[in-house]
Amino acid sequence: MKYWGKQDLKKQIWARDNYTCTYCGLNMRDYYIAWQNKEIKRKAALLTVDHIVPRQAKTPKDWSEENLTTACSKCNSSKGNKSLKEWREE
Repeated sequence: MKYWGKQDLKKQIWARDNYTCTYCGLNMRDYYIAWQNKEIKRKAALLTVDHIVPRQAKTPKDWSEENLTTACSKCNSSKGNKSLKEWREE
């Protein structure tokens, strides 16, 4: 996957995951389109990219596409710096 910066990488991750949170299944495609059309602010689009293995657990920060997934803002905030196993066991 080629990209020119973090924002381009995020857009590619969202497209790869069909604008769907891989944790809860929320599809955010309509929000993404509204954000692209400047109808809403990015924060309202709910789209985030989550590090599957938390950034604090890896050195240097792992921005590889294998460690990134689409997450809605609610799931990403809830997961925080926890591993998937820790988060799911809560």
